[in-house]
Amino acid sequence: MNAFKMCVAGLSLAFAMPTFACSICRCGDPTFNALGKEGVAQSGFRLAVDWDQVRKTQGDEDVDSLRERRYSLLAAYGFSDRFSVFARLPYSERDLTETEDGEVEHESASGLADPEIYAQYRVWASPFEGDVGMRASLYVVGGVKTAWGENDASRNGERLDEHVQPGTGSTDWFAGLSGSYQLDPKSALFVSTQYRHTGRNDAGYQYGRTTLVNVAYERKLVRAGMPCSKQTGAMPDVMRSIARARSTRTPVARSPMSRHVCCSTSVTAGSCGRRRSCRSRSPGCTVSRTKKPSSTSV
Repeated sequence: MNAFKMCVAGLSLAFAMPTFACSICRCGDPTFNALGKEGVAQSGFRLAVDWDQVRKTQGDEDVDSLRERRYSLLAAYGFSDRFSVFARLPYSERDLTETEDGEVEHESASGLADPEIYAQYRVWASPFEGDVGMRASLYVVGGVKTAWGENDASRNGERLDEHVQPGTGSTDWFAGLSGSYQLDPKSALFVSTQYRHTGRNDAGYQYGRTTLVNVAYERKLVRAGMPCSKQTGAMPDVMRSIARARSTRTPVARSPMSRHVCCSTSVTAGSCGRRRSCRSRSPGCTVSRTKKPSSTSV
């Protein structure tokens, strides 16, 4: 997707009971990060790869610092533009640095993180408006984070710290709302809020239950869906069909691999103008000249 996506703010509010451990905070909505605003609500099958890096620190004198690099494969299937299901398969690399009484200790681990399965349903959308289409939409989201990630990484027979484990080892349920607003044909805002109800793993560890709020901005760098290109002489299949239907005397040849479309017609097709001729340097082109037919029929 030709778009620039920037996470403007990722606000994590942890509602933790005293018996719970610290929460996991991340910036950005994972679905929007991978697919963008348009990909979130498309029908059919979609596949995306996402990469992000998070750094966290805690403590004053004895400081713990964690850096995580995560690579995620996202598969999505939209039954319609209203309902979609998603599956995320993440791989995590974690480096933990602990400082205690002036002594520094490093730990690292990598492996499969916790896969997620979830769905979303559009509950409201604004009417179509001009060239921006559906300007605003609202979705409900719900799913489960599985305990299938690696949570038993060890060194010299000793289990590593919980925070360096690639997976949490717990089953978590989550639900929330997400929405988008199209500012103009190239720019959009995306907002999501989500509550995560965390479970306890086999080691007795439980991350804090968390509410996440994310705001993101998307700006397309290249205008997509242009019907015709004057520079290359390209004409979409629909336009070529119209041209052939309107004038059977006008041949249309196409170069291999659809790199160029060779047009020898003076019939108006879309917004690309009336005069077309084959480019001799395009492979597979046959240069021909025809006169404009005196009458047309479809």
